[in-house]
Amino acid sequence: MAKGGKGFADKTSKAGKNTKTVCPVCGEPIDYIKHVTTVSDAGKKSMRFTEKMVGVCKCNRDQIYK
Repeated sequence: MAKGGKGFADKTSKAGKNTKTVCPVCGEPIDYIKHVTTVSDAGKKSMRFTEKMVGVCKCNRDQIYK
C-alpha cells in the first residue's frame, strides 16, 4: 500500500521554486518584516508597542529603515 502525502521528489521540487512576490515598480522581490513602533500613553505614563507586517523592497526601504 502506498502512503498518502507527498514524496521526496515533491518536497524537493517545492523547495526549489521562488515563491516571493515581486514589486511591480522596481522588480525586486518583496521581503516581509515585522515593523515595531513604540507609542507613549501620556495619561497612564506608560509605553506600548504596535507591530505590523510590512513588505519591503527597494522602493520603500529608506522609509522603513530610518
